[in-house]
Formats: sequence, C-alpha cells, structure tokens
Amino acid sequence: MIRLDDSELHIWLSQPVGSVDPARLQRYVDVLTVDERTRAARHAGSGQYGRSVLTRFMARDVLSRYASIRPQDWRFKAGEFGKPRIGSPQDGPHFNVSHARDRIVMAVSPLTCGIDIEALDRDVRFRDVARRYFAPAEVEALRELSDVAARRRFIETWTLKEAFVKALGRGLSFALLKTFWFRFEPPGLSLEAGSALPAHWRFWCMANLPGFAIACAVPDAAPRALTVWNYPFGADADQVVAEVETFTGSG
Repeated sequence: MIRLDDSELHIWLSQPVGSVDPARLQRYVDVLTVDERTRAARHAGSGQYGRSVLTRFMARDVLSRYASIRPQDWRFKAGEFGKPRIGSPQDGPHFNVSHARDRIVMAVSPLTCGIDIEALDRDVRFRDVARRYFAPAEVEALRELSDVAARRRFIETWTLKEAFVKALGRGLSFALLKTFWFRFEPPGLSLEAGSALPAHWRFWCMANLPGFAIACAVPDAAPRALTVWNYPFGADADQVVAEVETFTGSG
C-alpha cells in the first residue's frame, strides 16, 4: 500500500492506451459499474472506447493502491459542477484525472487538486480560442510571440488554467477563465487573480511525457513533496524523476 502524507502530491502517468490488448481491456470493463460501462459504450467502435474504459479503471486501480479496497468497490459522487470525488466505502484522498490522445494522467492529493494534459501539437485555432477564454494580458502576451512559440505558450497556459479551474471545482466557464491569468516572465511563472478566488496556490508544470504539456494545481502555497509514478495498467508502478517547474500564486 502506498502512503500519502499531508505534505505530498502524487501524479500518475499512464502507459499508452493502445498498449492494452482486448482481453485485458475486457477484464477492466468488468470492474466498472453499470453506469460507467454505459458511458464508455457510447464510444463503442471508436478509439475513444478503450480510453474511456481505461480512464475509469485507472482511477479505481490507483485509489486501491492507497487503501485496502478492491477497485470495483469504489463508489463516486459528483460535485456541484460534475467533478467526481469518493463517495464510499470510505473517505480517501482527493483525485483528478485528465487525458489527451493515448495518455491518461491522474493527481492524488490530501487536498482538492486539478490536473490537465494537452498535446503540444493539438490542431486548434489557438488565437481565436485565446481571445474567447483568456484574460486580456494573456492574449497580449501571445501577440508578442511567433506562431510556433505562441502555439506552445497557448497550450501551456490552457493546461494551467484548466488545472486551476478543476481544482476550484467550479466548472469550465468563459467568465471564470478571464478572472485570472498567468504570466510567463522572469524570474518565472506567476499567477494573478482577483479577490473573488481563494488565495494561496501551488502549481506544477511537467514535461515527463514528450509531446505533451501537463499542469497540476492544489490550494496551498506551502512546499510539497512531488512523487511521479509511471502507471502500467493493472501492474506494479515505477517511481520516476519529475521533470517539473513549480511556482506559487495568490489570489
């Protein structure tokens, strides 16, 4: 069983989703609830089906590494804006999951947390999206960069903003995303937010998966020990060195 101290944050990085063969995938389907199977079945016949099943199985399997509870016995409930949390059979750590293409990431923390992953080469009209969802200072910062640099900065900023909103548990809304902004300026990253948002946050920007940007947020500016795990579905996990930049921000 893995120990999670009050001063720790654990991040789990999945192996590629496509590496799981159909027989193993079916065994993981059997672990899910009827509702989870129904949701996954909506993607039957597409590449998203396997990822949907594995995202749900990974959450259950990882949580069982912190408690003497079988993966199939966890029950979850949704917060006001749909963020899942543990409902039964016992209280457990906070967690959050995100996926992009063939990768799934999961954060486990004693405090509420948010995590996001995005492919750096994601095909998106990033300047249009930024004008709609980013704060004016973030949009202006993108204008000062070349298209290549601006695209990467957009993805990095988006992961930070989504991780922050997921940690807040308020849902991804146009109005909320514009009330805070990240500055990528020397001596490092910083967050600026209005007084309506809770103060004191710590963020991690990770580069452990080539081709992806990963960001995580927890509501605590105190130093935290970060542990990163490579997650091979259903097997023993390996602890790896975190390739990460950490910074704090206050509302």
